[in-house]
Amino acid sequence: NLKSEAGSLASRMTGGFQSNIAKFKGDAEVAGLDLKPWFTRPNLRSRITGHTSFDLALPDAGFESATVTFDTRLSEIAIAGYAASGVLARGSYRWGDLDVDGSGAAYGAAFTTTARWEQARGELSARGRFTRLDLRRLPQRFSVPAMESVLAGSYDTVVGRRNWRGHVVLDPSVVLGARIADGAIGDVDTAVPGIAYAFRGTVSDIDPDRFKPFVPSWSDALSRVHGRLNAAIDLDARGTRLDDTSLKL
Repeated sequence: NLKSEAGSLASRMTGGFQSNIAKFKGDAEVAGLDLKPWFTRPNLRSRITGHTSFDLALPDAGFESATVTFDTRLSEIAIAGYAASGVLARGSYRWGDLDVDGSGAAYGAAFTTTARWEQARGELSARGRFTRLDLRRLPQRFSVPAMESVLAGSYDTVVGRRNWRGHVVLDPSVVLGARIADGAIGDVDTAVPGIAYAFRGTVSDIDPDRFKPFVPSWSDALSRVHGRLNAAIDLDARGTRLDDTSLKL
């Protein structure tokens, strides 16, 4: 059992040494575990609490070159600037790359994911499904307008050190009271100057007055539009407040 400023670890394992490689199989309970000091990687600062079963191969070179396969249940995990809870995950860690298939909850939404973290590139790629996503609860680093929403669908995203891009295909969803029909498509790319958004889909019960605070470049004609609208939308926009929009209805 280990306990330090990097969290606590209680483990039972069996194994031994083969050709200068330590091989162990076992179970572990962790609480508040920080991977940063274990792997001497600042970008692995983390907080992990839960139970895991694992197979570990540890060469003489140390943890940096370790390989691990695992089956995990986590009540909490925060790593590389991202956080989730109630996580069920299976995967492997090899030479700085982490591959995971799992499910859980993050920022109020439920999700499934097939994800890969590439340590050398500082890049996380993930695809899967999500439900009950409210854009207001996403971290500011995602640079997404904080619109009240209940979103569900499938996603495919890549998050790097400075930028991220994402593609979603929505199930029936709601944004600022407007109802989005099944099959609508959305894209975000923060590498584009001003941040690029795109949306293609059919939307009903649109209240323009609720969207106007996020679109300050409304024309004079559109600024006088009120009531409820139904529309097939083809939208391209830039900026965290959707400035410089190109909108087709």
